[in-house]
Amino acid sequence: MVQPIIVNERRDPFAVASFALGLSSFLCLAAPLALISGIVALIRIRNSDGELRGRTFAWFGIATSLTAITFYAMYFRAIPGLGWYHEMVMTRKVCGVSFQLGTPLANGGESRRAFNGDGYSATAYRIPSEILRSLQMNSTFTPHVTGFGNDWRSLGWKSPVEKSDWTYLDFALGSDAVRDLSAKSLAFPTTRVAYFYKLHTGVDGAVKITDVTIYLIDIENAVFIVADRNT
Repeated sequence: MVQPIIVNERRDPFAVASFALGLSSFLCLAAPLALISGIVALIRIRNSDGELRGRTFAWFGIATSLTAITFYAMYFRAIPGLGWYHEMVMTRKVCGVSFQLGTPLANGGESRRAFNGDGYSATAYRIPSEILRSLQMNSTFTPHVTGFGNDWRSLGWKSPVEKSDWTYLDFALGSDAVRDLSAKSLAFPTTRVAYFYKLHTGVDGAVKITDVTIYLIDIENAVFIVADRNT
């Protein structure tokens, strides 16, 4: 007589863990753990002679974690060829309109970043003609850029560029092709500037600029410039 295989209600803890971690993958970097837990659960369930359950949980965790890993990779430009996603997100947050940056018009003398992020970079891009009209109409948009920290200050889009802004422009822009292009752009009163900056007060009470990330939109020449300097 064939003995029936008893299937109990005990779910593999790895399957449950995969399910829980998969749900939280988009909120934190738990996706790799969800993927590993799901694979381990499937192996254990397959070799358990029906003693363990949770195959659906495991598959859900694996599918969700793979989706999350793909999302993270696209967002942080870890997958070659998918940098367009990061560009679309960045331009939406900074300019209010999503567009691809394409091949740079000019690159600054980008320095090698230190372990703490110190360094310099500057790049100029051509604004697509089909986007220019939207940018002209979006003149009151405020950049929604996160990740700078509470000690950073900001100035939203403004035009024309005033004398007080040049202190930050001079700090952020080096002596390179992007600076030359910026100087031409700033000659037009319609050119907009926005920047995020951090100040430091020394023991002598002197205040100095330590970090600046600056954005320029040159409507007349359809040029978008991004410059960043951290010290």
